[in-house]
Amino acid sequence: MSEYRYQTDNRDRQRQAKRKKKKRQVFIARLITLLIIAAVIVGGIFIVKKLLGSDGYDDQGSFENYAEDYYASFEGDKLIGESDQDIKFGEPVSTAIDKPQLNEESENAAITEYLKGKSENFKVENQSLGKEEQAALMIGYESYTTPEKAESVAMHERQIFNAGQDDQKIEVDTVETFNFSTKNGVQMITSNMLKSGYEKFVKDKIKGDISDEYKENVNKLDLSKFIMTEDGFRFFVDGGKIAPAEEGVKHFDISYDEMKDYMQDKIGENVIDPNKPMVAITYDDGPDENLTPVLLDTYEKNNAVCTFFELGANVANIEGADKLLKRELELGCEVGTHSWDHPNLFTLSDDQIRKQADDSKAAIKKACGQDPTVFRAPYGNGNDKISKIFDLPGFNWTVDTLDWKTLNKDSIMSEIKRFGNLDGQIVLMHSIHKPSIEATKELLPWLKSKGYQLVTVSQLMQYKYGETLKPIYYGYTFTEVGNNNSGQ
Repeated sequence: MSEYRYQTDNRDRQRQAKRKKKKRQVFIARLITLLIIAAVIVGGIFIVKKLLGSDGYDDQGSFENYAEDYYASFEGDKLIGESDQDIKFGEPVSTAIDKPQLNEESENAAITEYLKGKSENFKVENQSLGKEEQAALMIGYESYTTPEKAESVAMHERQIFNAGQDDQKIEVDTVETFNFSTKNGVQMITSNMLKSGYEKFVKDKIKGDISDEYKENVNKLDLSKFIMTEDGFRFFVDGGKIAPAEEGVKHFDISYDEMKDYMQDKIGENVIDPNKPMVAITYDDGPDENLTPVLLDTYEKNNAVCTFFELGANVANIEGADKLLKRELELGCEVGTHSWDHPNLFTLSDDQIRKQADDSKAAIKKACGQDPTVFRAPYGNGNDKISKIFDLPGFNWTVDTLDWKTLNKDSIMSEIKRFGNLDGQIVLMHSIHKPSIEATKELLPWLKSKGYQLVTVSQLMQYKYGETLKPIYYGYTFTEVGNNNSGQ
């Protein structure tokens, strides 16, 4: 009897042991399953974040991830230059800048100067934001070689506020373009690459690619933001102008074959060389509805540029002035203001001077869509105070042709030749006198035969004197830049 009870108890213990073992196995299996599920969830979140981008940032590391998501959109378009990134987390202002390191130092300097201004302005404008109102400046780039002696860079800028929050918003989505000559590293202007008339052709192409509600906006577009790629021209339009703002910057590619009628010959070769002589011809008192078109034909024929100091009253009242100013810009010429109606500014009060400035600048902006970039006081009567009111760099001249006095083509040419070495000089003429227009027809080919480059006033100051223009009156002493305390 006792042996039977022993055997029974033993079987019970074995069954209990098996049940405990099975429970442990089930527990372990469930635990493993839960761990696997957790790993899948965590991994899934990681993958989704990689695919969709970071939701936000709260320190240097997470802001770097946030920036990388933005940079990734340009990854396939960085065809020249080593990427140089500067990513800085801050509260409330963070900046993430990616720029190319190119072969020519002048190219890198131009891009760096642009970026410095953008970064500093953004920090100043947003330094008073609260910590919870995070502001981020994101700048990335695309860069290309071309079939011409040129290479191009487009710097994309995005300003994001409340990044990663439900009310995140993009307030700025724009682009700045740089086209460089590989011959000497000089930054090219539109007229170095494209001929007059290209804008209408490009606008017609754009109209065919956008929705009807935005077609009216196309006529107002500034098409100076473009680069050259391996296949053609890429024109950029800032966010919100021809599509919903959330779609960001739009671009339109037009092949070299399609653009051939509007392309300059030997792009990248016919650009300003800082090591060669240059002269800036300027014209006051215009525009003139009869003479200015002839003058512009002459400049286009000679593939040359100049600077126009226009009177606001003429711009506002002469029929077709808007078309004339737009053509001046299309040819690569510079448009400045010569006041509203040519008074002696030394005899006016500050408020009267301010009205001369505001009215003339508004007329020019309305006519051509761009603000004047330089200023010349009537009779040369300007100083730093007046230039500050105009908020523009002011210039007089070094070569006075006396065209207003002699009204004689040969006398005008004689005065210019009598000066001697014209390298780095500014020539004064007037676009409202027919002899001045006739003299120009002779002057431009003569200057080119002597090896002079025809440049605008701003180009002269940049390439000849290395000056970043300021709202002071350079007057007659612009050639002494660096020691110039003008005040005239």
